[in-house]
Amino acid sequence: MESRSHLTSAELNAAALDHFVYQPVSKSMISYLAGAAYNVISCDSALMPPASAEAHRQQQLLMSPPR
Repeated sequence: MESRSHLTSAELNAAALDHFVYQPVSKSMISYLAGAAYNVISCDSALMPPASAEAHRQQQLLMSPPR
């Protein structure tokens, strides 16, 4: 009879991740990530909701130089 050890999905995923993180990064990986980052929808600050008066006051205090 053949003896087999059965690993859970979590154990297999952990082993795969452990193997993956030590692999060298290729130029095609960098290219893929650069393309994915380029295609992320950017946020337009003009479309952001207005900040509350208190948040604005706090921001002004942080930006003011000490006297």
